[in-house]
Order: sequence, then C-alpha cells, then structure tokens
Amino acid sequence: MASGAALGQLQTIVPLDGSNYTDWKNTVLLNLAMLDYDLALREDIPEEPQTTEELDMNEEDYENVEWNYKEKLAAWEKSNRMSLMYIKNHIAKEIIGGIVDSDNAKAYLANIEENFKSSSKTYASTIISKMITSSYNGKGSVRKHILEMTHMAHQLKSMDMDVTEGFLVHFIMSSLGPDFGPFKINYNTQKEKWTIQELIHIQWKRKSVRELRNKSLKTNSTSLMPITEAKERCIKENPLTVRRISRTNLRSMEGITLLLKLQLVLLRVHIVLSVTLMDIGKEIAHVSKRG
Repeated sequence: MASGAALGQLQTIVPLDGSNYTDWKNTVLLNLAMLDYDLALREDIPEEPQTTEELDMNEEDYENVEWNYKEKLAAWEKSNRMSLMYIKNHIAKEIIGGIVDSDNAKAYLANIEENFKSSSKTYASTIISKMITSSYNGKGSVRKHILEMTHMAHQLKSMDMDVTEGFLVHFIMSSLGPDFGPFKINYNTQKEKWTIQELIHIQWKRKSVRELRNKSLKTNSTSLMPITEAKERCIKENPLTVRRISRTNLRSMEGITLLLKLQLVLLRVHIVLSVTLMDIGKEIAHVSKRG
C-alpha cells in the first residue's frame, strides 16, 4: 500500500478526451506506480506451477512452490483490478465506449494506445513546430530556455522520436539571439560536441562574467562626479578664485575634464572585456579537454 507521503505527491489527471493521450498516459503510469498498483502493468500474470511429478519434488517443497504462486497471483490480481478501475475512471464517458474492453490492465492500455496513435503524431508535430519557432528574446533566464527545449526533446523521445543530445545542443544554440554571436562563434569553432550540462555551465559562467562587468561599469560611472556638480562645489569652496576665471576658461576646463573621464571609462571597459574574453576562452578550452 502507498505511503501517506506518496499519496500527497499524486498528480492531477485530466480525463482522456482524445487530444491529450501522451500526457494522460504518463500521469496515469506515474500515479499507479506511486500507489504501488502497477505490478500488473510491469509483469504478466504468474504461471501456475507444474505438478509434483513434472517438477520431481517432494510434497513439502511443492507446497512451498504452490504457496509462493498463490501469493504472487493474489498480488497481481489486486494490481490488475485496481489498475483497470483507475484507468477507466479517468477516461471521458464520450470515448470510453469506443475502446476495446479487456480484463487485463496491460492489454487495455495497449487498446487505448491503438486508438490514439494518430493523436500522438499530431501532438508530436505540435512539439516539433514549437521547437522550431522557439527563440530566446533576451527576457527571462537562458537556463530556463535551455531546459524548456530539453523538455520538449524528452517529450518527443517518449513518442519514439529520439533527438540526440548533439543535435539538441546545436538546435538550442541556433535559437539564441544575436547578442550571443561571439558565444555561438566559439561553439562552432570547437571540434568536440557539448552536452546539455556543459552548455548550461558555460552559459552560467558567461552570465556571471557579464554581470560582474556591468556592475564594475555601473560603479565606475556612479563614482564620477557630474561636471556641473563639481563646478558648483568649486564655486562654493573657492568663491574668490572662481570669479577670476572667465567663462571661456571654465568651458575649456570642463572639456578637458570630460575628455579625461571618458578616456578613463574606456580604459576600464577595455580591461573588463579583456578579462571576460579570457575567462570564456579558458572555460571553452577546459570543456574541449574534457570532451
């Protein structure tokens, strides 16, 4: 019997209506496993043992064999009965009459699958279309986008439409926007293929370096005092000296100060970008060696 914790993890099942066969089947199988009622779906009915003469056993040993058989048969029959009740209870009344009945849960599931093979193909076509049109637009997490694409590939795999990991990684790289141009160029120049986990890890490193760069640039920009503020402060602290400076000289000083500050910002940006490219290059080289 299932534990209380397992019962709390049961998934809600939308009744089978003809358009949701794949999701319905996966959820039904999951719940039956958690309820510990899936024995009849995993194993065939136990075979009745042969006679004592055929097995060449004494009576006591044969009684043990017969007892084990009866125990297994009782467990299988209970699983089969509960599975059938559970499955039929989650099929829409409008379509249950069109399914060939059976007193064997495993055979009944096979009959349902036979009825809805075409709907599975339609669902697979929908997933493929979604994968082709999916692209990362810069909003949200790149990791989430990668995992969503991976989930769609797993759904296709459950319908006997296998997508290799190498093809999936290439497909995901193609779905990334133009901001990932240098990242995609680095990938295309590598001889070794990346796994999904390596792609997520390298992308995470790229994101961390980029955030560090943006934080550094933000700190540098906020630390530079605006020229007008510096001018007002200078006037307050040295009123007599400032009055002697002509407007032309002030404009000249402001221009020189602005130019120096811009040069300082550009220098810092250059340093940060150099470090970023070095880190990404090292990470790609590390992945290549591992491959």
